[in-house]
Amino acid sequence: SNPVLQGYHPDDVAFRLGPIINAVGRLYHAKGIIKMFCSDDVDEVTKLASEAVKNNQERKKLERKVVSQGFDELAWSYKPGVDKVIVLAHQDWNKGVIGLAAGRMMEYLPLPIFAGFIGEDQTTFSARNPYDYLQIDLAKVLIKVAEEFKEKTGKTLKHGGHKAAAGCSCDNEDLPLFKQLLEKHFGSLIADDYNPVQHINVEHC
Repeated sequence: SNPVLQGYHPDDVAFRLGPIINAVGRLYHAKGIIKMFCSDDVDEVTKLASEAVKNNQERKKLERKVVSQGFDELAWSYKPGVDKVIVLAHQDWNKGVIGLAAGRMMEYLPLPIFAGFIGEDQTTFSARNPYDYLQIDLAKVLIKVAEEFKEKTGKTLKHGGHKAAAGCSCDNEDLPLFKQLLEKHFGSLIADDYNPVQHINVEHC
């Protein structure tokens, strides 16, 4: 009889509680959420739920920051008709929200988008891919990229995902090569006449 779930419809859990629950794990640690759902103490649950809501508000703020800074960079760097993949990375982006931000940017620019957090030694990327438009499997492209990356550097490119979303990481010193390989492989698969502007969902604008 956990008080968090009383009176909720499944849609409420999926679309209202879901993002709040998810935000805690993205920014901090999920053990607080687990404790919230396992507790029968109303006061404790109320306190933990309040903290989770604040975490979600913080997540939204951090996500908007990545999206805003990403589009600021694209305003001068993006070359329509030439760029077949977008690769953006910054030291001050939160690793927990870069995938969400990549998905949000993809709503406005339907191309494969890699958003990355540059750490001390490695950069971690989260990518989103408009599979419905391109019919290109993101995970399979990353396998090809990883194979060539291994041939050129002797290093293993950590990666995983599926046709529409994936994650990967590489040493900071290998960032230029990684971007070059992404551009090469996506460039060979995406038609020259593909115009992402034609696929923008105006409801997001």
